[in-house]
Amino acid sequence: MLELWTKRTVLFLMALTMITYLADLAAFQLRHQPHDTIACPQVVAIPLKNNRTEYDYQGSVNLDCARALFPRNGLEACWYLRHKARQLMNF
Repeated sequence: MLELWTKRTVLFLMALTMITYLADLAAFQLRHQPHDTIACPQVVAIPLKNNRTEYDYQGSVNLDCARALFPRNGLEACWYLRHKARQLMNF
């Protein structure tokens, strides 16, 4: 009984993921492949002798992204790049 429930749950999650991916692809194509640009900070991590790390801010760089849930056309999703940029700013 537990095996059947587990299999159904896994199949449901796989189907839900596939439907979400295809809906995101359709929305991306219908909006004529919308792209955006996000300013992301460049940070260099410098290891020090006392097992610490110094972070050196190098400025920011503009990165292109796709306005979608998943990466599209070789570009990261904008929500993901914004999340990474916030993490880098809070080092």
